[in-house]
Amino acid sequence: MSGLFVSAGAALVIYCFIWAYAWFEVWRDPKDELKDFYLRNPRTERWVSLANRLWLPILTTGLVFVVIGLLTGEKQ
Repeated sequence: MSGLFVSAGAALVIYCFIWAYAWFEVWRDPKDELKDFYLRNPRTERWVSLANRLWLPILTTGLVFVVIGLLTGEKQ
C-alpha cells in the first residue's frame, strides 16, 4: 500500500513540476503570442486557468501522499 501512495504522490509532484516549467516558458513570451491564441481559443483559456487554480492543491496532495507512503513503508 505504501508503494501506491509513493507512486501516486510522485506522479502528482512530477505533473506540478512540468506545469511550473511550462508556465516559466509562457511568462517569457516576448511577442504576446499567448494572448492571440486565447482570443482564438477561449475554451482553452478556461481549462488553463482551472489547472492553474488546482496546481497548489495537487502539489500539496502529492507531497502528502509521498510522506504517507514513506512513513507507512515496510520495515525490513
